[in-house]
Amino acid sequence: MEDFHLIPIQLDALSQTSHPFQSASWAYIKQKNGWKGHAFRLAIHPSEKTVDLLILTKVLPPIFAFAYIPFAALLDISETPNSKFIQQLARKIKEELHLPLLFLRYDFPFTFNHEQDITHIKGRRITECKDSVQPEATNIIDLTSGYESVKHAYRQRAKRAMRRSENDQVTILLYDHKKVLFDQWYNMYSKTARRDGFSTRSKEYISALLHDKNISDHTELILAMYNKKVIGGAITISSDQYVVYLFGASTRIQGITPSYLLQDYSIQKACLDGN
Repeated sequence: MEDFHLIPIQLDALSQTSHPFQSASWAYIKQKNGWKGHAFRLAIHPSEKTVDLLILTKVLPPIFAFAYIPFAALLDISETPNSKFIQQLARKIKEELHLPLLFLRYDFPFTFNHEQDITHIKGRRITECKDSVQPEATNIIDLTSGYESVKHAYRQRAKRAMRRSENDQVTILLYDHKKVLFDQWYNMYSKTARRDGFSTRSKEYISALLHDKNISDHTELILAMYNKKVIGGAITISSDQYVVYLFGASTRIQGITPSYLLQDYSIQKACLDGN
């Protein structure tokens, strides 16, 4: 029978190899939206397996709070049945946080090996969320084979779009903290949101992603330029082993698709940084 122990650690002691949503940088980002980050090391006995764990909490007035665990690779380290494991872990978390928790939300990572079983985790006081703050699906690209190998596997449609954009003199560059470029990108991001019907983050929130010293070492804004104007951009956040696309936007110009060049640049840079 397994036994679980939660050991408090400093936020900055969280593993740098985990998903970026389980990093100190993500905790600092979420603090901008009223969350508080708590870092623990989960130790399982007798296997002696451990995993670092970021837990976010938020107050629910007048007296309650709730906790949220984003993208933690929890179910791969325990031999205890999933439903029993997350129930036991929830009790441990409530004991350690010393908060009047109303509920605890888990978001499992897309890399979970048995994701077909996720919807079948059932148990007392376990409820599957009807809505998610995470995207319904994602693309995960293995970069270990190197950039040229990954690029070779691009669809022909993407390759054609990249060639057209390059022929039209679209260039890609990293944001260098020039305010005029950030303002151009944010205005375009707001217009894209109105056009496509999604909610935006505030300008202050996104500015903090790129400029706050606790965060900015792990975030980048990649810009697509055309005729000296920003026509596209994507923000990424990274850890030692992952790069995650956070936000993106582009202007619709006939014959030009900057999003493919932006994605290609992100992939190429991630491969180079991984070396």
